[in-house]
Amino acid sequence: MTTQSLSSDFTKRIGFGCGRLVGGSSFKDSAFLIEEAVRLGISYFDTAPSYGLGTADDVLGEVLCGDENYEIASKVGISRPKSASTLSFLRKFVGPLVKRSVYLKRMAGNYIKTQSSRNEFDSGVLLESFEDTLLRLKRRSVQRLFLHEGVDKEYQGNTIDFFNQLVQGNRIKHFGQATSGTVFSPYFGDLIQFSILSDLHKARLNYKFVSAHGVFRSSLNDASRNILHDNVNKMMNIEKSILPRDCENIAKLLHALSLEGVDKLIVSFKCPEQMKRTLFVVNEIFCSR
Repeated sequence: MTTQSLSSDFTKRIGFGCGRLVGGSSFKDSAFLIEEAVRLGISYFDTAPSYGLGTADDVLGEVLCGDENYEIASKVGISRPKSASTLSFLRKFVGPLVKRSVYLKRMAGNYIKTQSSRNEFDSGVLLESFEDTLLRLKRRSVQRLFLHEGVDKEYQGNTIDFFNQLVQGNRIKHFGQATSGTVFSPYFGDLIQFSILSDLHKARLNYKFVSAHGVFRSSLNDASRNILHDNVNKMMNIEKSILPRDCENIAKLLHALSLEGVDKLIVSFKCPEQMKRTLFVVNEIFCSR
């Protein structure tokens, strides 16, 4: 496969989701994923304290070394899991066994959720979380900061003041809400990030910046299925080693790129080769339209 940077018109629409980045025993593999994303021209990284069993920020900080040329979107509101290093070790060496059983996989997922505190929106707790994130990222500031999975009643009072103070202190440039479905009223900040599964893009939200994740977790709808049908031969010609699953993800991403009002699409990958195959083909088709 040809290795080259992607078109800037394409990469400005793409963000790298850091939920799969895990430190500790998996650091080398996770670091290589970021390095490959950078080589492809991706410069936007979406992270959170809870991502990668609490270690995604550490990996991102070590690889990017706090370089301000890369845009970071982080979150507060869901804490970093307890015993992150232990969870990372178990994921590496016990994970393959857990994946073979739906029951064990569900148990593991529920256990991991209990290791993070949610809906802690006191300004002191938020500030402590934010400062810890910056330390791990090796940065003095981030461009975007989201309130992670809050609901209306929980952002009143000093929570909005906390975000405004960070803006005034040049610690962040923009803030908003990361949600799985519920949108604050009135709007919270100038950002929103949501799961594309929620179809919130259809609401034509009037935020300055709108980003969506979950592109590859969605099912093939009629639009993406038509894209797959019309472009499958082109996909195979562009990249000979492409896999059937890749073709479906390519169709989903091409459809998501056509949605009005969505500025940034957050995507994540298991391995560098899968990422390069998928993004290279999407880039070629997207830029030829």
